[in-house]
Amino acid sequence: MMNRNRTWIPFVIGLLNMAAALACGGSNVAGDAGAESGDAGMPDSGVLSDTGSAADAGAPDSGDGLPDKLPFVFTRADEGAPLTPEELTVFTKKVVGFLKTSDFFNWLVRVSHGMDPSTGYPDYLVWWQDVTPSKAGDTVTFTHHPCCGAHNTIDITVRFLAQAISGYMLTGDPVMAKVALQYSKGVTATMKGYIWDTADPAPYLMARNIVNKDHAYAVDGGRKKAVVYSTWYNEKDDWNTQRVHFPTNPTWGDVWVHNMRSKDDVPHIFHVVPLLRYAAARAPDENVRAAAAEADEWLRGFARDIVDSGYYIRSKDREGRAYIPTEDLASFVTYETLDPYAECNAKLNAALIGYGEPKGLNCKKGGINAYEETAISIHFYNFDIVASWHVAAILNALVTGNDKIAEDLLEGLAGRVDKYMNDPDETMSREPGWKGDLSHYLLRAACAGLPLTSAEARLIQGQYAAAAEAFSAWEYWDLWDASVPEGNLPYNPGNQGHWISIENFAHFLEYCFSPFRNDTGAKVVDCAIVRDPTQW
Repeated sequence: MMNRNRTWIPFVIGLLNMAAALACGGSNVAGDAGAESGDAGMPDSGVLSDTGSAADAGAPDSGDGLPDKLPFVFTRADEGAPLTPEELTVFTKKVVGFLKTSDFFNWLVRVSHGMDPSTGYPDYLVWWQDVTPSKAGDTVTFTHHPCCGAHNTIDITVRFLAQAISGYMLTGDPVMAKVALQYSKGVTATMKGYIWDTADPAPYLMARNIVNKDHAYAVDGGRKKAVVYSTWYNEKDDWNTQRVHFPTNPTWGDVWVHNMRSKDDVPHIFHVVPLLRYAAARAPDENVRAAAAEADEWLRGFARDIVDSGYYIRSKDREGRAYIPTEDLASFVTYETLDPYAECNAKLNAALIGYGEPKGLNCKKGGINAYEETAISIHFYNFDIVASWHVAAILNALVTGNDKIAEDLLEGLAGRVDKYMNDPDETMSREPGWKGDLSHYLLRAACAGLPLTSAEARLIQGQYAAAAEAFSAWEYWDLWDASVPEGNLPYNPGNQGHWISIENFAHFLEYCFSPFRNDTGAKVVDCAIVRDPTQW
């Protein structure tokens, strides 16, 4: 997978070159980024208070403060030919059928790793990049490739986490529950593992990943598995991260970490926060509830540190000291002189998660701005980053009871989607993967209350049906199967010649779980079938 953080090098150059063409403002009309700066340390107790001052304004809830429906009416005019009930059933059976035949969530358990409880250390799982599985006899070994550092592994982890939480809350499936449990712990581990020692004054900062201890164990019915981290037990310097040694970590002891958490992953991290809160309040399994609540607490601390640091993502150096990187990847305010609303949606997410209120920010409708257009024109990978802040901001406004903000942002999201769907001058439409990326974006937008048009539902169905067929042909869903040869093996199916990546496939589970799904729009799947695995 391409390292997305490299997109910010030409991004910076391109924005600076285009500064004269962009609308500039003398003041930050989206809010004063420095207004909340000051002591960036977290409370000594490590326990966060929930200030949530706007929470009383939410929709009717189940007594836990979380809304059960969209708190306002929002409609759009339909476009395109409506899907028939037969088309809805056929598509639903196809996508859930793939989850069943691939044993999708068991596959995630098999190929993910972190620390197994058999080691005696606190357990967790994350999805990795830059890992090579190799099979010898009845054992599959996952070796971290010496060349790289899996800089964006948490991006994919939290996408799978959103799907696992949603699927578990819908179906009660125990394997989905295990993924939800272990991936929630994995999110927390990127912060707990980034603590220098017991006196660290900044516990809530987030690493790109932590590099733990080599170990071997059995997984999923006795499959023998080994994990080799030790290829990364060395210092390494890249322009966007360093691999550094944290020998006195209070949780896992001697670990290595990749520092300089990039904002590239953060819209997807913040997207999962509302789902963590529903899981923490309503998951049937108490262990899932506890792991989701802990991840939510630590992510609140992470978000608060961003706000308190002036909307910068702080990092830690080789001695464990917190600092603000000079690189753009850590800043939500760098481009406000070029566009005063540049990364307002990103800042708003941090404020809503960390403090439950907008902290004086006014992103208006959160729509497409000059910063976003420039970023995407320089590199198409930036689309999934900059546009995802908008969806996450709506979800976080809804769960914190900031309903007027959510409604305004939803109106802006409708305008954003209309442009993406219908503007003949939309340059992204010429990208080879555009229909797949747009389909995935539409599906997540529907989770945030956007009523889909029939044309949008048909686009999603076409892309996801083709993806299900492509993924079904992959031969490596069970690396331990006797049909799989020995030697080095593929770890990730990628998109198998299609443009829906595997980490984006199962978001229709979130669509069916979301309390904000807007049934005034066209349906994408039959959620009655999705909720009942006996029909898969």
